[in-house]
Amino acid sequence: MYNAIKAAGILHPEFVIAQCMQETGNLACKKCCLRYHNLFGFYIKGNKCKKFSSDEECIAYYKSWQDKRYPKWRKKNPKGDYYHFLKSVGYATGDKYTRELKPKVQWVRNNLVL
Repeated sequence: MYNAIKAAGILHPEFVIAQCMQETGNLACKKCCLRYHNLFGFYIKGNKCKKFSSDEECIAYYKSWQDKRYPKWRKKNPKGDYYHFLKSVGYATGDKYTRELKPKVQWVRNNLVL
């Protein structure tokens, strides 16, 4: 999964794979959006899990989602980190998400080739 995220050209892949780990219970959840190939917990109107036909489609969606938001945010926040980006664009709804994501990001940095 990490290699697919990197191959898609997604920025900050260590954060993005950590998001995947967080949203899918390390790709093992049974009662989450993973059954729809939704690796990142995207929701649509009506608080419904967005459905994808494959993991690759979901990764491509994340890339386009990021491309649409990140450059504008980065221009306004040149010193901000990806945690702040996620919170600013409404992906992370609070500090709890950041607290839960930080150890996963650190694990990725320590255990996966960046």
